[in-house]
Amino acid sequence: MRWNHIKTVTICLLLLVNAWLIFLLAERHIERTYPDPDVLQNTVEILARDGIFLTADQLNQAHPAADIYAAVLQEDYYEAAAALFSASPIDNVFPTPRGVRILTKAGDSLSFGSDYSVSYLRSGENRGDMANLTEQISTRGEKLSPSSMKLRKIRQSLKDLLEAYVGSGGTVAVGTRLTFDEIYGMGDHYLVRCSQTVDGRPLLNHRVSVVCSSDGELLYLDGTWSFLSLVRNYSAPLYDRINILFIEKDTVAEIRAEGGAADTLTLESLTLCYVPASAAEGDDGERAVYFSPAWRIAYTDGTVRVYHGITGQLIVK
Repeated sequence: MRWNHIKTVTICLLLLVNAWLIFLLAERHIERTYPDPDVLQNTVEILARDGIFLTADQLNQAHPAADIYAAVLQEDYYEAAAALFSASPIDNVFPTPRGVRILTKAGDSLSFGSDYSVSYLRSGENRGDMANLTEQISTRGEKLSPSSMKLRKIRQSLKDLLEAYVGSGGTVAVGTRLTFDEIYGMGDHYLVRCSQTVDGRPLLNHRVSVVCSSDGELLYLDGTWSFLSLVRNYSAPLYDRINILFIEKDTVAEIRAEGGAADTLTLESLTLCYVPASAAEGDDGERAVYFSPAWRIAYTDGTVRVYHGITGQLIVK
C-alpha cells in the first residue's frame, strides 16, 4: 500500500512539473510572439508627442515572419508573357520608352513595361472603346459576388492566365496568387478587378482591370502584374511594427522640416506587403528579381509610405 501511495504522489508531482513547464514555454512563446503591453503604451505616447496618433490595439499583433523570394527575369520575358495571352504567333516587337509593344499575327496587341505594367487588347477591339466600357461597367453595372457560381468560368479563365508564370528553374512552394477584388456585370460584359499576392500578402500596387465576355474570353486588360516564377527563398530578420514606426517618426520629422507634412497624422493601417526589385543583369542576359517584404503605412488623410522590411529603407515617399 505504501508503495502504491508513493507511486501516486510521484506521478502527480511529475504531472504538476510538466504542466508548469508547458506554462513556462507558452508564456515564453507569447513574449517572443507579441509585444509587451508596457512597450506598446510607451510607443503610443512617444509617437503622439510627435503628432503621430494610433492605438495600442493597432500594434498588438504577433510579430510577422516573411521570407525574401527570388525570381529570374529572362531576356525573352516579354515574348514569353505575351504567349500566355494569345495563341497567335508574334508578328512584331516594338521597343517603347517603358518596355515593349507586341503585335500578334491575329492582331492582338500587348504592352509590357519594366515596372511590370501590362496591357492587352484583343484583335478587333478599340482601346478607347474598351477604356470607356470599363468606366461604364464600374459606374452603371451590377456589382456581383466574386464567389458567384455563374462566374466560375470567368474565375477559372483568369486564374489560368494570371496565375501562370514564365521562366525556368526550381520553384518554391510559395507562388504569386490571384485575388478577386471586385466583379461588375453589364449585359454580356464583365469587369473584373484583381490583385496579386506573394505568400498571401499583397504585392504592392500589382492590380489589373479586366474586361471579358460572359464565357470568359479576354477582351481587354490593363494594370500591373508579374508573371515571374519564384525559384528561391531566403530568411532574414524583419523589422517589427514598433521599430518601423520609429523610423517613420524620423521621416515625418524630416518632411515636416521641409514643410511637406501635416502637423498631426492618424494611423489608418500598418500592413506587410511585398515589393519587387531587380539586381544587375548577368552576362547571360538574365536578371535576378527579389520580392522582399515591406511595411505599408497609411494615414487617414491619404498619406502612404512604404519601407523595406529588411533594411528599413524608405521605398515610397
